[in-house]
Amino acid sequence: MPCHPARARTLLERGRARVARLAPFTIRLIDRTLAESEVDGVQLRIDPGSKATGIALTDEKQEVRLGGPPVTVRRGLVSVELRHRGAQIRTKMHRRATLRQDSHPGRAVCRGAGRSRLYRPPPRTAMCRRQPRPWHLPAHADRRPRLPPAATATRQAPLRIHYR
Repeated sequence: MPCHPARARTLLERGRARVARLAPFTIRLIDRTLAESEVDGVQLRIDPGSKATGIALTDEKQEVRLGGPPVTVRRGLVSVELRHRGAQIRTKMHRRATLRQDSHPGRAVCRGAGRSRLYRPPPRTAMCRRQPRPWHLPAHADRRPRLPPAATATRQAPLRIHYR
């Protein structure tokens, strides 16, 4: 749990803690057992947004107001805002695509035609090797659903932070 720097200094001076890491500065308590270290009521809250994801660590306490029923009060312990790289990835991909198109200025470019950049219709043979799809399935039903790279980076950013 985070604590005030003054409290960290007193814990270090009294020998109750030791420095675990310098950047970010982290201390580890020495005189606690695993059973005493359990923290009740701490929750991790994640708020995904389009440009940033909010991550907060909160706890809840019951407080009694003057002559009223007990009220649950939630307070934030740590809050982090994780900025997404979606716009940055999108602009880099756009810049890469324009460089690719500018390398052959006089040619007509067909999307998805491969290396030759020429349109070649599929061969029309009497016996097609592919099996026809059932009438009720769309053409893209056998493909895995795919997100654009910017959206993929947005979804995977909190997971990368969690596993580091």
